[in-house]
Amino acid sequence: MKYCFYLILIVLIFGCTTRKNELRVFDIEVDKTKEYALSEIVDSVFAIPLETNSKCLISIVRKVKFSPEHIYVADKQRLYKFDKKGNFISQINKVGRGPGEISTFMDFFVEPYNDFVYILTYKKLLRFNSRDSLIDEIPFYGFPEQVQIIDTSVWINTVDMNVKKNDGKTHNISYLKRLDKLYYPVDSIIVLDIVSKQGFTYVNPGAVFYSSTKNCSFFYYPSQLIETYSRDTLFQFENNKLIPVFKFNFGEKYYELNRNQKEESGIPPYKKFRINSIYATSYFLFSSYSIENEDYLLCYDTNRDKAYNMKKGFNDDFFYTGKVLLNQFNFATDSMFFIKNGYETLGKVNGINENSNPILFIVKLKK
Repeated sequence: MKYCFYLILIVLIFGCTTRKNELRVFDIEVDKTKEYALSEIVDSVFAIPLETNSKCLISIVRKVKFSPEHIYVADKQRLYKFDKKGNFISQINKVGRGPGEISTFMDFFVEPYNDFVYILTYKKLLRFNSRDSLIDEIPFYGFPEQVQIIDTSVWINTVDMNVKKNDGKTHNISYLKRLDKLYYPVDSIIVLDIVSKQGFTYVNPGAVFYSSTKNCSFFYYPSQLIETYSRDTLFQFENNKLIPVFKFNFGEKYYELNRNQKEESGIPPYKKFRINSIYATSYFLFSSYSIENEDYLLCYDTNRDKAYNMKKGFNDDFFYTGKVLLNQFNFATDSMFFIKNGYETLGKVNGINENSNPILFIVKLKK
């Protein structure tokens, strides 16, 4: 397997000292995959069973985020708070359509040093303090996707759908909007402007657009629509701009699948080749992608100049729970996590049964 990777990328990951408009390319032979054990890139794993009780029953985990003191887990409509041992503390939000309530959960962000929580839902952003009391309810326009705080500014991804333009066509326009300390929009970046033939888009609530190292923040915007090109580039935030810095080249064979694919009226988009995420940690680069109905994980170890390309993820050789896909913490760290349901860990984690809430596994990456 031939991988073209430049030493300058390692400098980029640690120090963000790349020159503007200097895009680094990583070539991948997608057809060549192997089986890899989790211990190839991980030093240790420990399990955090999330407490199960009548006030906290989690069937589907949408997102998990951390603060130094707490773990936050979101399902379709609720955000739960646990301590670092997995003991249940509270449900933060109320479910409904009234003031301070949420009917559709899109995303959330936790300020790491005060445990203030921002919950993004349709047409509004809710802000809670560390005692779970609602402080602000900030209205905004556009279909919401994700929220993040970078350099003291609040950034929100939104999509304006079915916009009529001068070309006579209907567009879906994706924005990255920056809010000031009073939550007024002060800047806006058009991330994508695409002609919509079907009149709808598909948003994956579990997708993660942002990643970070100790010195910089990155952004990747996944494609959910049928498009003639593939979004294979990781962007760096620099002076409130998005600078393309890293590209995974998956090859013409797979890009051609997207170029030749047609949309069918009234049928949700199904992409034969989909790049689900690209993100960076201090010493590793990751990309999850899918071909037809098969999921893949790519991991590049910058210290050891080694790439791992595999189907469905690493084999868990610590708790033996099967294949695992690693997720990044919401702040710079040398650890990651994966999630397993109770029935997947029977006999492997103490005190777990089939009806238990999901278990978080925290992994310490090798340096």
